[in-house]
Amino acid sequence: MKEKKKMNILIGILISLIVILFIVVIILFMKLDDFNHDNIHIPSSSQYISKDDAIEVALKDIGASKNDIYDLDAELEKKYEKAIYEVSFDYDIYEYEYYIDASNGKIVKSFSRLNYDETSSAPNNYISKDEAIEIALKDINVSKSDIYDLDAELEKKYEKIVYEVNFDYGIYEYEYYIDALNGTIIKSFSERD
Repeated sequence: MKEKKKMNILIGILISLIVILFIVVIILFMKLDDFNHDNIHIPSSSQYISKDDAIEVALKDIGASKNDIYDLDAELEKKYEKAIYEVSFDYDIYEYEYYIDASNGKIVKSFSRLNYDETSSAPNNYISKDEAIEIALKDINVSKSDIYDLDAELEKKYEKIVYEVNFDYGIYEYEYYIDALNGTIIKSFSERD
């Protein structure tokens, strides 16, 4: 009987230790997550460039002014083991994102992507989607009523803004890339459907 009581006490102690160990591990993971978080404490000293300076670096890189852009956002964050301004904005039909080193104002990384969807209208200096479709159809001498599975989208390819026009005609599937500025066919091909 005493052996059984001792065994129960040992099991109780062991279970308590496991629970305590589990709680300690959870607390350590929570602290580690707080340590790795992207937010950093920003000293009030002048060791970093200002947010406006970071924005100007990005705008200068694309040749735009603050009046030309919209949806501007700039935040100081910790990335790449440094204090970095993440600056994002829209300009023309692109969305830009810049990572600016807060200590020296140099661009660490930047990228842009086409910010255009079916509900947007193409900028005035671009041909319309319908014009791009007509250019592709004229190239193979067919009318819109002769084709099916038509799709046309504005996108960035070949370092240009192009309309990608896809459709089926007969037993072939056609794909065209048409320069959105001047309507030139950049590339076209067809394959058996």
